[in-house]
Amino acid sequence: MNRKMKGLVALALAALCSTTVVTHAQIQYVPKSSDETTQAENKGTADDLLPAEQIVVNISEDGYVTSHGDHYHYYNGQVPYESIFSESLLVPKEYEFKEDDVVSEVKDGFIVKVGKKHLLYVKDIQQATMIRTTDELMLQSHDVHPKDAKAIVQLKADLSLADDTPITYEEETTYEEYSKSMASTARVVWITANEFVLLTDDGMVVFGEKVSAEMPFDERLIPTEMLAYEKEEIIYEVDNLKVVKHDGQVFVVKE
Repeated sequence: MNRKMKGLVALALAALCSTTVVTHAQIQYVPKSSDETTQAENKGTADDLLPAEQIVVNISEDGYVTSHGDHYHYYNGQVPYESIFSESLLVPKEYEFKEDDVVSEVKDGFIVKVGKKHLLYVKDIQQATMIRTTDELMLQSHDVHPKDAKAIVQLKADLSLADDTPITYEEETTYEEYSKSMASTARVVWITANEFVLLTDDGMVVFGEKVSAEMPFDERLIPTEMLAYEKEEIIYEVDNLKVVKHDGQVFVVKE
């Protein structure tokens, strides 16, 4: 990795560390040529099969850095039109768009140069589909599927929580150990195939485990009447409990 590339990756890390909940996932730097032949040769590798999205986290005159699960890629050249971006690259709210600032166009807007920084100007933030929050980046770095990461972040709105409610991924302590000192008000508020989310007085904590029947479940997850679901809607079964996703909502069905 040349000096310029190292500097760009270092800037990306610094920006993420200042805006993202701390993650202990191992970071592997993977330089990758933007040459079409090289990219074609890399297709089909284990890295390409990762469910995590490649999210642009830093842009320079010469290239850009993407976050890809628990590591980063560096690419030479212009940011592709269909790229996904970290919210940390959005222009400041007070920025006024100028055509002279435009570097290139992307799906949701433009890459613009503001001072010495390359940032993202979005035409309509309400219609934007290619922006990911720093919470989503953090969750994807722990192998949480992008769709599940988005659903977990959406819980802030669904549960009427403050926008700055912290989301952390617990990788050093099991739920069994964690539960020994947690508040009695803590409860499970979401379940995926590989994780569950515990809402505590201090925020949301994600565990990379399956739930058990003894856990405290939020009332939203417990059907108020007999739930008529299809076999393919069962996420998994554990003990005498079935985790079911029906009409977009997750339920725990005790037998």
